[in-house]
Amino acid sequence: MANLQECYLPNTGLLRKKTILQFIDVKESTFKKWVRDGKVIQPIHVGRAAFWTAEYVHQLIEDIKKGVFK
Repeated sequence: MANLQECYLPNTGLLRKKTILQFIDVKESTFKKWVRDGKVIQPIHVGRAAFWTAEYVHQLIEDIKKGVFK
């Protein structure tokens, strides 16, 4: 049985790459390349930690489903 926390993507707040990768079917290296190439926006840095807004991640997931990223 899956942990409910693992299955839930919040609608607001900040998300780390590790969390995002649980919801999209790409390797970390692909995600980093998307950021480097400008396909994914640069993260918000708080100290050494990098975050993306939950709102952006939801849009990113929708774009991936539509086939925008290949």
